[in-house]
Amino acid sequence: MNVGSQDQRIPTEDTDTGVLPPPSAQSPGTRGGGVFRFAVIGCGTLIGLVLLLVIIGALLGDRDTADVQKEEPAKEKKEEKKEEKKEEKASAGEPAAINLSGFGQAATESFNLEGGLAIFRLTHQGGGHFSGTLLDQNGQRAGGMDSLLVNVVGPFDGSKALQTKAGQHLIDVSADGPWTITVEQPRPSSAPQTTSFQGNPSRNRFL
Repeated sequence: MNVGSQDQRIPTEDTDTGVLPPPSAQSPGTRGGGVFRFAVIGCGTLIGLVLLLVIIGALLGDRDTADVQKEEPAKEKKEEKKEEKKEEKASAGEPAAINLSGFGQAATESFNLEGGLAIFRLTHQGGGHFSGTLLDQNGQRAGGMDSLLVNVVGPFDGSKALQTKAGQHLIDVSADGPWTITVEQPRPSSAPQTTSFQGNPSRNRFL
């Protein structure tokens, strides 16, 4: 018999006993790949946050721009209304307001009035006597006793309406402080609308 031809197997721990060999240590290259992966993920997250902040800022900027654009048309409409009112007054033939001012006793410069209603708005900041009298171009009272526009002592802020004749006029002012006078001549188109009332005469009796 040939002893050398027989298959002689020498038992080993990994084949016959079923025990697995210990895992090999992780190479430095594998550890470096994991760190790189985490770094890439972190950079991506940071970039995403930055983009989100940029988008939020853009949306807020668009909202502020929209608010400003809404305010601008509102201002333009107000300006247009003012211009329309001025044009209406001009088309109605309403004279421009006359503004006068001074300090102490003085006579105003001459100004022209049209025939009809005139409103005189007067202010006085002194503590003494304050009066104003409307005179015609000849230096005479323009409306009799009604030509006395104001006659008070101390500060004043009020107005008086007169029916005037067409022509040049001036106002003789007596005061001890600064004063202003504004003269307006409104026309029916710019005056407030009238209001009508109705009632039963039989019920309006005095007791």
